[in-house]
Amino acid sequence: MLSEALPGGVLTFWMSDIEGSTALWESHRGAMVEAIQAHEATVRRLVSDLGGHLLLSQGEGDSCFAVFADPKAALDAALSAHRELAAIVVDGRPLKVRIGLHAGFADLISHTYFGPEINRTARIRAAACGGQTLISEVARQLVRDRLPAGISLYDHGKHTLKDLLEPIGLFEVLGEGQSSPVAAPRSLDVVNHNLPTFLSSFIGRRAEQDEVIGLLHHHRLVTLAGTGGLGKSRLASRVAAELADQFVEGVGYVDFGDFSGDDALGEIRRQLGVADQAHWLPRGETLLLLDTCEVAVDAIAETVATLLRRCPELRVLATSREWLRIEGEVVYDVPMLSLPPEGATGELATLSDAVSLFVDRYRLRRPTEAISADAVGNIVKIVRLVDGIPLAIEQAAAQAAFRSLAEVEVDLRDHLRDLAGLERGGTRRHRTIRACLDWSLSSLTPEEQETFTQLGVFRSPWTAELAAHFIGGRMAKDRLSALVSKSLVVRFGHTEPQTYRLLDPVAEFAREQLGAHLAEMTQRLDGVVLGLVREALNRPIDEVMPELNRLFPHALPALERLLDADPGAALSLTYALRYYCLRGGRVLEGRSLLEAGLRRVDHHPEWLSLWNLLGAFAFTHGDFPAATSAWTKALELTDPAKEPLRAADLQHNLAGLLIVREDFAQARGLLEASIAQYEALGEASKLAMAHGTRTAWFYHSGDYAGCVRQGGDAFDRAEVIGLEARATLCLFLVAMAHFELGNLNESRQMLVTGLNRWTRVPDSGDLILALILSAQHLVDERPDAAAYSLGRIDALMATESLKLSDAQLQQIEQVEAKLASSGTRRRRSAGYRSSDLEAARNLIEALTTLPPSA
Repeated sequence: MLSEALPGGVLTFWMSDIEGSTALWESHRGAMVEAIQAHEATVRRLVSDLGGHLLLSQGEGDSCFAVFADPKAALDAALSAHRELAAIVVDGRPLKVRIGLHAGFADLISHTYFGPEINRTARIRAAACGGQTLISEVARQLVRDRLPAGISLYDHGKHTLKDLLEPIGLFEVLGEGQSSPVAAPRSLDVVNHNLPTFLSSFIGRRAEQDEVIGLLHHHRLVTLAGTGGLGKSRLASRVAAELADQFVEGVGYVDFGDFSGDDALGEIRRQLGVADQAHWLPRGETLLLLDTCEVAVDAIAETVATLLRRCPELRVLATSREWLRIEGEVVYDVPMLSLPPEGATGELATLSDAVSLFVDRYRLRRPTEAISADAVGNIVKIVRLVDGIPLAIEQAAAQAAFRSLAEVEVDLRDHLRDLAGLERGGTRRHRTIRACLDWSLSSLTPEEQETFTQLGVFRSPWTAELAAHFIGGRMAKDRLSALVSKSLVVRFGHTEPQTYRLLDPVAEFAREQLGAHLAEMTQRLDGVVLGLVREALNRPIDEVMPELNRLFPHALPALERLLDADPGAALSLTYALRYYCLRGGRVLEGRSLLEAGLRRVDHHPEWLSLWNLLGAFAFTHGDFPAATSAWTKALELTDPAKEPLRAADLQHNLAGLLIVREDFAQARGLLEASIAQYEALGEASKLAMAHGTRTAWFYHSGDYAGCVRQGGDAFDRAEVIGLEARATLCLFLVAMAHFELGNLNESRQMLVTGLNRWTRVPDSGDLILALILSAQHLVDERPDAAAYSLGRIDALMATESLKLSDAQLQQIEQVEAKLASSGTRRRRSAGYRSSDLEAARNLIEALTTLPPSA
């Protein structure tokens, strides 16, 4: 849907979701899948028929969000939706949908509406019960004179809704024959609580809310942990408000931010207004939200443990930078807000919570200013610079009230830790990112402080083992665990072994503490990392690939610094890493290091080998002119009489390159010369490689029958020598030749065999051949799978900076033309490397389920 097709001005916002969907998912998953699909399909049809526009959901998996230029049409859609959806049965009961309507202005940015009126609509919907439509006073004004026959509005009066500053008038739409309301709105007015009122709206974190709510359903103590500024208090308050009506005795909120004593129970009683009741304890179903527990974690933890033992129906939701560490505690690490991909624009950027928060807070300062595409680009850079930390985003938005977004972005690159908000109020240690970090640092032991600042040297995620090598001492891992429990170090991803990182603002703060010692510590880390790389390269490459994958993000900047200090040593280590770079998807990085080193030296013990490797990197990268130049230079420097094997290698390499460039005559001459030399030298392994290249010559020159014949011999030679990658390439080439000959069953069989073998020795070039051929096989019967194959090619091109030959581009264009005729869109994806096996497994499944060809 184009943004021009979406309406502007005063709009009516329409939101719906399914009541009790979380519980239904747990007990009736299959039925809920069908129910959600029916809900969306029904809403989509009704909205379209009545002239509205259905957009993406506002975060919830079962919600629908639509806009109408005509408020009467929005009302009609709600009435029809209730009638039709009530016919769907889940767990023996009709599906109950709740709908909220509101009207006002909103910003339209890349196919999505933003602004406080959208948030207000969401809260109105949340106040409704299943089978009920609630509308705001503004919406009532627009429809009261246009109500359908038999339809009326019931005035529920004013209600205080979650996150809204002022009570709002709510009206229930009574259907034909309905004389009384379904139920009173679910508002904060009818719940016993003392939850804080925030002066700004809550943005995003729908998934986090659902996860924490799920934990509280199964556990009595849940601690939201994270560094200062991550929004733990806001998230906890939001969760408590969502659950408030489920606790008969209510929700109690206690902020320990200014607490400095030992009597935590007394502080709880004081803030709950029961200070005179010396023996008071929570009774019945009660939720206690204990905020900022890190200020006196030992005293608070002891009190919580006592309360949970003595009050069996009590549940506790705590926020703390440090875990309470008591029996039964479940720790939920609050993540940073979701970030857009680097360089994202348009809809892809606006879907992230970090961008949504910035836009919302920016709107508070500049409510009438349009947000251009360039401005969205600046916002993406800003939220990525602050690593999605909500406090930092809000403070950056405050700065943008007085300066351009571009100026804020530039300043953040140089002075991130000095970022400060402009609002008064709030605790002192939450007014700036620096204040948060200063407070956290002061709570550490001297040994933990030392370890924390040393970890600031890491610019990429690290393992506990690497940290121990760098920091030294038997206690390094224990200190790392302590920093994790105090939310200064965060666990990164779900890999094994576990990796860790400092959020970007935290890492910069740690480096600041190192001061003049930063360069010394960086040099020390470089020595540790490169030493571990050298040790790993003494073992078989297949064995150490995972280890090198973990080390390389640290080794790359270390090698770049070594190039300045000792370019010869840097070139030697880069050459030693050649197989890892070629097979691990690091061709671009390896080439960059090699080129930089060759510019710095006039000679090197591995001089010819380095130029040969540069040609291999350039060839794999798809830069054929650079590969030709590198290999030609190496061949000119080689004396065939003294170094016949090296000369044959270079002839072989140039032959492969000329095949791709379709200079088949010159390629054949060089190839046969290399084969003759390999035979004379008794180089069986290299001879097998060259026969594989000869197979490629037959295929690319159009002699497909010759390719099939030669490919069988080349495969056998590679198998005998144990060259699995070359044998797999031969299978793919022969499969492609069979396809061109029309032998589709033989082609598919060899392709599947090759894919199964490829999973043992993955190579990006081979995978591209397999992806293209798979797309050709699948495009007629399984266009979705063919589109997936092309999407994976896009991902490899983007992630590994590879290029396609003209012939491959032509094959892809043919597949795309068929996809277009079938109405299937190419599925673009990102972030995959050649070592990712998901593509091969998915393609094997798709190919093996195709019916045999005639």
